Amino acid sequence: PNHPVEKAVIMQLGTLLTFFHELVQTALPSGSCVDTLLRDLCKMYTILTALVKYYIQVCRSARGIPKIMEKLVKLSGSHLTPVCYSFISYVQQGKGVSDLGDSDPMGLRAATELCVAAAQARVLRETKPIPNLIFAIEQYEKFLIFLSKRSKVNLMQHIKLSTSRDFKIKGNILDMLLREGEEEEEEEEDDENKENKEPAKKKRRK
Repeated sequence: PNHPVEKAVIMQLGTLLTFFHELVQTALPSGSCVDTLLRDLCKMYTILTALVKYYIQVCRSARGIPKIMEKLVKLSGSHLTPVCYSFISYVQQGKGVSDLGDSDPMGLRAATELCVAAAQARVLRETKPIPNLIFAIEQYEKFLIFLSKRSKVNLMQHIKLSTSRDFKIKGNILDMLLREGEEEEEEEEDDENKENKEPAKKKRRK
């Protein structure tokens, strides 16, 4: 049987996926543009997951998945997921404010590196869409495995399984974050010590 609505939806998703493929490879500056793109990518994977769940239900009625759906899965595995992880690495490295080149006549490289490190630390603390996107990708791959078993079509041959936990955190950024935590703890301890010492002084005066 022909299902024109399903075909139209899958074709639209394929067009949108191709659009994201190009956009994710753009060197966007850090800030709201990056956050918006990460959220939109998360929505894209949520929609793909919903479509996969739909076909899991469809397969129960002895109807297989259409070839165009297989093509969409293949497209997502080759053109979207790999560049998504590259984009996440790009965001975490803070490249939007890097690279002055070899010539540095005004001695600005050291100052710029400090700015880059600060931006990277801010990204690690504040970029909440990154873990949400990683989770959305993993959910998509999880339900693809279910659909492969249900339909008896090896959809995972087009997907390279995620290695999302392997992102590296540079030592200088981690040190910066740890120092901030230690300074806050020291300040709290000093405040507590001051509070404990004040009543003792009053007792001595008596």
